[in-house]
Amino acid sequence: MQQGIESARNASEQLKQKVNELKRRIDEAERTATTLVARKNAALAQRKVAEALSGVAEADNAFAALKGFEESVAKEEAKAKAFDQIASAGQDDTLGAEFKMLQSGSVENELAALKAARAQKSLPSAPAKQLAAPEQ
Repeated sequence: MQQGIESARNASEQLKQKVNELKRRIDEAERTATTLVARKNAALAQRKVAEALSGVAEADNAFAALKGFEESVAKEEAKAKAFDQIASAGQDDTLGAEFKMLQSGSVENELAALKAARAQKSLPSAPAKQLAAPEQ
């Protein structure tokens, strides 16, 4: 009977050791699983950031649409400014004055005067007097 009790105690101790070993392995597996989940989440976040920066992600399409809208607004503003300049050009007195001056023939008069001056230079003229240096 004593041997039966002793063998039952040994079997009980062995079972306790196996249960403790199993608990240790389960705890280690849970820690490993938690670590793997954290690594996966970090990798997903890193990929999303890289996609956004590289322009592959859908977020880039939103930024491209915003940039296109910004360009169309700038284009419309430029058109409005151009039409304002055209409208004010019709009311600008200096532009009209310039056209009148060009049509009045003053340009032709200036050209004739320049031609006459040039013709005067090409005619032989009296020899130029040489000035003597003042005596000291």
